[in-house]
Amino acid sequence: NIRLVNINLNLTGGDYLSFKKFLDRLEKNMRLLDVVSIDFSASSAQGTDYSLVLMTYYLISPDTAYENN
Repeated sequence: NIRLVNINLNLTGGDYLSFKKFLDRLEKNMRLLDVVSIDFSASSAQGTDYSLVLMTYYLISPDTAYENN
């Protein structure tokens, strides 16, 4: 059984190139992470605000899956 985990992540500051570098690190992460959505705005006094929705997956062992059903 494969289960999903949704992650909502809000970041503030940095420039566009730093954000691209962050996304590149997510892409190369050993754990599979899907970027579902990205929103950003430059209205913050600290710089750009980024909002990401990510999804990752995990596998439940057959013993655990049986216990949860």
